[in-house]
Amino acid sequence: LARSYVLSSSGWYRIHSPGIGEPDAHTLARIENEPLAIARLSVARMNEALVRLAGSGLR
Repeated sequence: LARSYVLSSSGWYRIHSPGIGEPDAHTLARIENEPLAIARLSVARMNEALVRLAGSGLR
């Protein structure tokens, strides 16, 4: 499943996360230390959601 996304945005954003469970220290460290990590993680999660959606038969 090959896709491209284009997003133009500006401003401040609040990350919404569940208040339960252990923090994902590895992911937080990547976001802090790796350039464009948040964008890469976001695209990966979007692709996972699209694969699940395609598998569910919904379009």
